[in-house]
Amino acid sequence: MNIPGFTTAALQDFHSKVRESLRKDDENPSPDKIYGVRAFKDWRDLSDAIEEELKKRQVSYEPIAW
Repeated sequence: MNIPGFTTAALQDFHSKVRESLRKDDENPSPDKIYGVRAFKDWRDLSDAIEEELKKRQVSYEPIAW
């Protein structure tokens, strides 16, 4: 994914969606999670890439607590 090619607003939206998906998975007591955020490394990689790009753009954000 070309993270630098996205607008800042889009990156902030992606970041909030990762956070929301993680929250929903964590709140789900079933072992079968909706999104599998903690089960698939791709989610963490995407979050890290977005956060790195937001840092480069000097945009404040709340890091996702993994």
